[in-house]
Amino acid sequence: MGFNPLPLVVLDDPQGTFDPRNKRKWAQELVRSANMPTAGLLSSQLIVATHERNFYQMMMDHEKFSAQQGLIGGVNKVSGVATIANGGELQRLYDEAKKNNDDAKAREFIRKVRIYCEDLIKFMLRSVSNQIPDMTLNKLKEELKKLCKDHVAPFDRKAFDGLISALNESQKAIQYINEPHHKDDESFGVAEADTVKEYWDKTLLDKIHAAFVVFDNFELYMGEPRTFSWAKNIIEFPDGYRSKVKEAEMQQTGIAAAAKTGGRAGDGILTVNEWDAGEKITLPNHDVFQLAAGTLDPVANVGDIIIVSNYATINPRNLVVAAWGSMLLARRLNKPDNHSEIAVLTGQAVDPYALPQPVIVQPDTNFRKIVGTIFTSHLLPVPPIDPEREFVAVPDPNILDKTLKGARLFKVEGRSAEPIALEGQFLITRNKPVKPDAMAALDGRLVVGIDEDGARYFKRLRCHQKIVVLESLNPDGQTAAQVLSLDGSHSLPKIMEALEVIGVLFELPSAKS
Repeated sequence: MGFNPLPLVVLDDPQGTFDPRNKRKWAQELVRSANMPTAGLLSSQLIVATHERNFYQMMMDHEKFSAQQGLIGGVNKVSGVATIANGGELQRLYDEAKKNNDDAKAREFIRKVRIYCEDLIKFMLRSVSNQIPDMTLNKLKEELKKLCKDHVAPFDRKAFDGLISALNESQKAIQYINEPHHKDDESFGVAEADTVKEYWDKTLLDKIHAAFVVFDNFELYMGEPRTFSWAKNIIEFPDGYRSKVKEAEMQQTGIAAAAKTGGRAGDGILTVNEWDAGEKITLPNHDVFQLAAGTLDPVANVGDIIIVSNYATINPRNLVVAAWGSMLLARRLNKPDNHSEIAVLTGQAVDPYALPQPVIVQPDTNFRKIVGTIFTSHLLPVPPIDPEREFVAVPDPNILDKTLKGARLFKVEGRSAEPIALEGQFLITRNKPVKPDAMAALDGRLVVGIDEDGARYFKRLRCHQKIVVLESLNPDGQTAAQVLSLDGSHSLPKIMEALEVIGVLFELPSAKS
């Protein structure tokens, strides 16, 4: 026809009538037409209402639908009308204020942010009291706090905790929003609007929408939501110093195998076969982050560096990092057989009281596979404690050159290196001179110690002047420590060589990287 005879398309839950196999193609076709320039003959304006998160994500995240997004509070026993909350007007007001440096428009923007928040919260609290319509934002926050404290569902959910915290008047932006004089006080202008806009984009918008989704699901089912809640991603991975990682070179020079006789899981006894010539190993498409929470015990401790692959295939039970909602998580990935629509991120801890709560996320969450660790907790400053940041950017990227320069890789065969290194993984090692000061510096570090009889042990070194104790890494208590000496005194075997284990590489980079 040469033109689109349907310039306005309104669809209500269209995915309900689509063939499931073709749902993605329908989303692609709808977005293709809607994203055309408005002046084009084939373009159309598209309005879609949907309750299905997957279809929404297909349109917004995968097909990049260029559109305003709103939230709908459905019709129920309390309210006979649907409420639509759309933040597009706020963006237009702010853009106009910035473009014209218009303080009056800036004050209007701040006022509209307050009204937007008040309207959504009033909608959620409309059945609580007939006083709700007359309450200000601050009073609404106090009402939410009271309901949360009294464990009134759904206001006792974590999403409402986050919203209450976001509305705290210790925040400068909230002070501006609640200030009654900004309606006509000319001391408020574009600068204050900038503060409000930054807080709105980074914190408040996400918190109020998350609470609204929890509330609406609860109302929809008149009780506990039957679907798992989901969080909009508002955080990016920190800088992983990819180019710096690429410069690091290691040499794969041998095999560390379990003892041929009497070896058992975690006994720490190795047979090291060193090759005459080694293979150079680099990490071409990898990032590094510093672990900031004890969620990967005993593989890595707080302050250690985790090596992350940007391309490796992720399988169930792998260690991963994830950006989810406003959180950066370092966990083990699990995929329940009875709930294929979710993934569960579990943490590990030696102390059962420190075991982190599992986190339920979507299977299409932004995961990256952890493929190694570098033990740097004794070299780098301890990262600040933040419940939402389980890993952070490495504070000093030069640590990579200092630790990995001259490093040698030994492939682990057998189970003698458990639980730190599994079969098929690689110990990252460096030679250390067997001298009192060097051994004292290794106190508490993981080493491969070699005695005068040629026995090799992968254990934790403790130095007591001229006595060296190699402690077992096996937590079952069945493996004895090895006691050696620096000079052969006390009739003890002499330690002849020490390889400091500076990390573990779980897998080598693939040819496709």
